[in-house]
Amino acid sequence: MEDNIISKRTTMEVLDHHITHLAAGNLEEVVMDYADDAFIVTMNGVVKGKDEIRAFFENNIKNVLPPDSVNIIEKKTVHGEIGYIVWNAVSKYYRFRFGTDTFVIKNGRIVMQTFAGITEKL
Repeated sequence: MEDNIISKRTTMEVLDHHITHLAAGNLEEVVMDYADDAFIVTMNGVVKGKDEIRAFFENNIKNVLPPDSVNIIEKKTVHGEIGYIVWNAVSKYYRFRFGTDTFVIKNGRIVMQTFAGITEKL
């Protein structure tokens, strides 16, 4: 996608793109949603910059919630530059009884994300 097209995406368009491509395991499409200096705050620490974000999602797609997982978005809310989702999922590796992410989206890219969840390793 060209940068001028990306910069015009709405918060909902970015959120929908992210959810769809993460569930499908499309690593490059997922990483494209993030600004170069984006960061993700998780229960295990902070993932900073595109290289760390790429590694984070590569591991997630391979070892946590691969494309054959069952993902259910229970709630999706957008207000201005903020996107919020509540979800649950199960794969052959993990069960996420509850997951929540908050996104800050500017110029068509995620600049900050938080994640929290109740998980169990299967």
